[in-house]
Amino acid sequence: MKSVRQSRSLGFWVALVCLVSNGSHADEDLAYLELSLEQLLDVPVTGSTMTEETIKTVPAAVSVFTREHIDRLGMDYLYELLNLVPGFQFDRNASNGLAYTYSARGRRTTQQSLEVLLLIDGKVMNDPRAGSPDIPLPLYPASRIERLEVIRGPGSSLYGSSAFTGVINIITRRQQKSFALAYGSRQQRKLEGAWSETLNGWDTDAFVYAYRDNGEEFVLPDSFSGNPINTSDPREQFAVDLRFKQGDTNLDFSYNGAEAGDFYQSENTANGYNLSERELWHFSFDQGFEWLANTRSQVALSYQQFSYDFKLYLTGPGALVRASSPSSAEPFRGDAGLAGDSWRFTFSNDWSIDAQSSAQWGMEWTRHRETEASALANFDLVQLSQGQLPITYYGEEGKVFPIGTEEARGNIGAYVQYLRTLRESTRLTLGGRFDDYEELDGRFSPRLGLVEQLNQVYSLKLLYGEAFRAPTLAETGLINNPLLYGNPDLNHEVVKTWDLILMGNWKATNLSLGVFENRYEDPIQIVFVGAARTYQNSPGEKSQGLEVEWTQELARHWSLRTTYTYMDLPESAFREATRTGSFEVNYSEEKWNWNLLGYYQDERQTPVTRTASNNGMQALDGFWMLNTLWCYHFDAGYELELQLKNITDEDAATPAESLDKVGGIPNRGREFSVALEWNF
Repeated sequence: MKSVRQSRSLGFWVALVCLVSNGSHADEDLAYLELSLEQLLDVPVTGSTMTEETIKTVPAAVSVFTREHIDRLGMDYLYELLNLVPGFQFDRNASNGLAYTYSARGRRTTQQSLEVLLLIDGKVMNDPRAGSPDIPLPLYPASRIERLEVIRGPGSSLYGSSAFTGVINIITRRQQKSFALAYGSRQQRKLEGAWSETLNGWDTDAFVYAYRDNGEEFVLPDSFSGNPINTSDPREQFAVDLRFKQGDTNLDFSYNGAEAGDFYQSENTANGYNLSERELWHFSFDQGFEWLANTRSQVALSYQQFSYDFKLYLTGPGALVRASSPSSAEPFRGDAGLAGDSWRFTFSNDWSIDAQSSAQWGMEWTRHRETEASALANFDLVQLSQGQLPITYYGEEGKVFPIGTEEARGNIGAYVQYLRTLRESTRLTLGGRFDDYEELDGRFSPRLGLVEQLNQVYSLKLLYGEAFRAPTLAETGLINNPLLYGNPDLNHEVVKTWDLILMGNWKATNLSLGVFENRYEDPIQIVFVGAARTYQNSPGEKSQGLEVEWTQELARHWSLRTTYTYMDLPESAFREATRTGSFEVNYSEEKWNWNLLGYYQDERQTPVTRTASNNGMQALDGFWMLNTLWCYHFDAGYELELQLKNITDEDAATPAESLDKVGGIPNRGREFSVALEWNF
């Protein structure tokens, strides 16, 4: 299978030369920016209605992070930021060393975040074959984000499938010139830079990101012998974004590549052999125009291509010596490749009816394909999957086997939304979307929202919405896998959600208190069939919870933000914590800033083989993770940052997907880094 290591290594140094050659001295000093609470209430929120709302008026449970807020946090990646959102939590899993998965409101049934839709500058970035945003973009850099909107609850009335229990809307940084270098423990090396210029009438933005480290040292149980082994999780990443804008025309190109070795791969250990490589290419074209009175329209065409190559052991050395022909003591090796692409065309309209009302409507056409699903194996993969003995050994050259049906699926969706100010203090949102899938039932997803400004301090939101998630090509078409196989008879899963949110906004205090209830119909779950697993639509279930978000200006230079979530979850959500929380304490004065943050996840369960002394589950302890960041802004646009993650070196583990990962999947320990950034 192909390797992206050489292309990313070359790209790292090319990026460095290009960015340095384009540098210039800053004309002005950069002062530290921090929004007041009153200003934060006016930050635009666009992902919920496709129009500009504020936190107080948006008909959704939403948390917003501005660039100024992100700058003062000791976090590097999107999944870390999500730990500061009520109802969201993360898991590290045993898919590979890059794999971090997040969930919204306790809903996650696989190793991927299938239930959350990721938008970047309005473009859907979920993997076209597996449906997850955390596979193609496992470690999305927080430094790329200008504004982050995290919407809790259903979003299918606008976005269709996968906007199931949440929508993450990222608006990237533009019109910026900066360069940053960082070095830290485990030989972390990071380079990133942004450049903007106007060329022949086009506003041009470029962003480059490169990262490498040697990984954490772990002692893990060997997947085949059970004996402890020493391993690590080295990582590499390289990303490039280019954007060209002229008037109402936008062109975007992006590339993201990542690689990890050793650790776990597809839940098995194999030091020196395990390898995971992935590449994502994305292109989009947008054109805005006006063709009806008081109507702003846009057409957009995007193409996305994703590939995932990996190597792993399916059995250990000697496991097939008596079951193979000719007899071999070699481990069962697999060198697999998965790939998919998607085309997406959208036509959207925003009609300003009058001063009190507007309507948004449009259509979307998509087509997803699984373009590659095969594995080169040294033993017969079909015979292993079906338990046929003896299993043919093909030697070092091996044989190629299909591991997916390489099918395609199209969809046409149409939506309409009506926004109306019923009176000065009351705002109505009413809408819905119908999706017509090939070979699957059609689905209509309605939405209703009422936002009432009770007085100058309090506001109340009553929300109802339905969402669905279509089974992915990976869930229906996975074949010849001895651990997990697909189910072509799957149908949509559906969620129906009620939200009631009370918000209070004082001069120095913002408070949001919300309760929700989810009712799931035909939920897609992974079930065990002997030692293997498969997907199936299961009986309905429900969950409910409480979400609190509180921000407080403590004094002139001090601020506090804290969140708390409690959820009553069904038995199928045993891998999710029922209680989560976070806090941030920040001190800012003139040119320097200090931040301390922590997030908490309560006890969870990981599956193990059932015995007389257990119920097939092992409890994993809850944990607090503490990070801190100190930064100082020098003259001429320079900034020095000192960052310490996992201050107490907490031994934190998250649940496994398969059986007998005793102790769960370990997270990284304490990490230290120093960074120098230059804004010019």
